[in-house]
Amino acid sequence: MPPPSVPSNPNINIFSHPYWQFNADGNIIPTVPSGSPAPVEMSESDRTILLESIPGIAPGMEATPFFEIVVRNSPLGGSLITWGLKRTFNDPLPYRFDLYWSETPTGPYTLVDTPVLINTYWAADPEQRLFALDVESYYAIKLTTPSGVHWSYASNANSFWNKRDWLIGREICRKEFLLCRKFTGWYGFLLKRRVWGPQCPRCSDFDTAEPSDGHCEVCYGVGKDGGYWTPFPTFAYNMEGSPTQFKQVDDKIGLAENVVLPKMRMLGYPHLATNDVFVHYGSGRRFFVRPVQIVAEIKGMPIVYVCELRLAPYTDIIYVYPKIVTPTPPEPPEPPPGSEPTYEMPPTPDPLKIQWSGGEWNLGLDVDDPLYHTTAGYPLPTGLDSFTWVHGDGSAAELTFTEIADGWTVSGDPAVDGTYMPSGTVAGLTVFSLVQE
Repeated sequence: MPPPSVPSNPNINIFSHPYWQFNADGNIIPTVPSGSPAPVEMSESDRTILLESIPGIAPGMEATPFFEIVVRNSPLGGSLITWGLKRTFNDPLPYRFDLYWSETPTGPYTLVDTPVLINTYWAADPEQRLFALDVESYYAIKLTTPSGVHWSYASNANSFWNKRDWLIGREICRKEFLLCRKFTGWYGFLLKRRVWGPQCPRCSDFDTAEPSDGHCEVCYGVGKDGGYWTPFPTFAYNMEGSPTQFKQVDDKIGLAENVVLPKMRMLGYPHLATNDVFVHYGSGRRFFVRPVQIVAEIKGMPIVYVCELRLAPYTDIIYVYPKIVTPTPPEPPEPPPGSEPTYEMPPTPDPLKIQWSGGEWNLGLDVDDPLYHTTAGYPLPTGLDSFTWVHGDGSAAELTFTEIADGWTVSGDPAVDGTYMPSGTVAGLTVFSLVQE
């Protein structure tokens, strides 16, 4: 099934339409405004126009569960796409998302090469999509749950930004990242609090849908199954003139709120919301995001946030998330009866050798291609220090041979330095090998 098309007639708004309204079940029902007669039935053409005017609705399909799709477009590749589902959407987990791209809202669509997207809210498109100024770019998302398959509406990647808007936004983000990486930034991860998805099967109240256990290890006190989405790497930094605040109750109780950072600056992607969690990478401390203020935006798109970070008490369940599960290694299989396991040691590299070959003494691994050799010699081990040694290419070498009991020590080149002791014979002549220490 191809992704649905984008709304084609934004002038008709279902919420202000005098005769019809769209309910939560995906059905169009008549309304009777005061003093206005309602039509008996809606024609198919009117229905199509009305459906096309509603974001998330396409002719012939039900209401999409997607509430929003936000594209931070990068023409050179690396576009960030985030999405959200309606809070009334309660299909059971897991949720698998597949990202598609097209030049037109009606397709054909190409599957974007991303890692498997399971229970997440964002994806990055690594490819460059735009190579001409007149080419459009659209993204659509396919959601697969145990209950079925759902498509989003197609979202225009270019949005309502022109080239100047995009260049300004890129420059703001570049300088923000530069400030964070080079100076005062805290590197960490943003845990987005789940506001959509199935309710917690353990502690969610059936009537109010609120969590009843603040230490629930299923939803972590959030009320939604899983509690938080996958960590998103990001930066935060403390603005100038933003001192750390402490609040103390009394000497016995200690600090009621350990640390409050009233002005922390963070980038605007993904969207920041109250009760999200920032995890400091260096110390592992968790901070709750409280009041959030937009300090830089372009045509309604947030670029930079300023928020308050409050250190979570070390007894909070948030320190359990994310769980790190170490699997128990399986037991090795029993060997067949009558057989015993065999172990092969890695081969030991051959040592350097001094041996007679071709009318001269040679030092190296291969007598046909030695590292050093003599210009003239006599096939006896005595007197190695009296020969003239040269490199394999014939250039002069400075090696020192010192006779010891039964062998020789060589110095002058770290590649061959060491003690050489008898290791065998070749054609009745002693071979000296480097002793491995």
